[in-house]
Amino acid sequence: MTAELIFVRHGESTFNRDRRWQGQSQDALLSDLGWRQAECAADALKDSGAVALFSSDLTRAMQTAVSIAAATGLAIMPDTRLREIDSGRWTNRLSDEVTLEEPDRVNAWNNAPATTNLPDGEGLAQAQRRILAFVGERIPAYDGQSVIIAIHGAILQTLMAAASDIPLEQLWLKTPAANGAIVRVGWSAAQGTGKLRLLGPPSVAHLAPLGSAGVTLGSAGGPGPVEFTASASGGNVALHWKAPAGSSPTAYMIEAGSAPGGRELANFSTGSSATEFFASGVGAGVYYVRIRAVTPSGVSGPSNEVALTVGR
Repeated sequence: MTAELIFVRHGESTFNRDRRWQGQSQDALLSDLGWRQAECAADALKDSGAVALFSSDLTRAMQTAVSIAAATGLAIMPDTRLREIDSGRWTNRLSDEVTLEEPDRVNAWNNAPATTNLPDGEGLAQAQRRILAFVGERIPAYDGQSVIIAIHGAILQTLMAAASDIPLEQLWLKTPAANGAIVRVGWSAAQGTGKLRLLGPPSVAHLAPLGSAGVTLGSAGGPGPVEFTASASGGNVALHWKAPAGSSPTAYMIEAGSAPGGRELANFSTGSSATEFFASGVGAGVYYVRIRAVTPSGVSGPSNEVALTVGR
């Protein structure tokens, strides 16, 4: 017999949105988008047949579990072993601020996380041990059944690695779970904590009602794209940049605002690893534009910002 573990990464938090290190902070709450992502996940799981609902006790995961509980009628069982990896003294701080102060350590965490620990916090191995301890203690009681688990992105990657026989040295995974994504893992009884098997890649199909803006990864910090330039001819805009050193982005985020640092005019993914972007029919005005890299560990810090004047 086997059990099915249905992991749900929490919806976008205010810290994801504002690009803060959240770790085990209880101050990170679901954003408006995060609540909608949680509701989409809950709707997708309402007829899953799950018999139990576990959750990290951190606020953003519990809020996600509340939506699932309302849809399934299951009671929430919090467990501290499902908490996110402890980010120590970086907790609650802006990603860009931390990157400026400790660039080498942030780069190590983003590109070779098994080689370091978060300062005054945890490392991958320590976090993986506690989530596997949760599995070994709680899941045998549900052999032959399905359970739902509301959880966090980084510690979920350590579980997905274990379920794919991937060593921690190969993190981060190329297919991370977005906010509100569903990841299904099979469990079967075996020596130790049991045998885990990843049943498929993270699913975001249920987030389709939210459009492309409904798929968010959260923030990894780290260096952003470099040598960013922007030009305009009439309503045609051309953007060019270079990838951050030592990084292999899967896509890029384009942000634009009417004032420096803003992103109310544009905040979307290019959906491509290409280091250029072209747009036509752009309205006249002054746009403050910057680029961020999207990698398996999240979204990078920003590139240099360019004030782009678009005329007609």
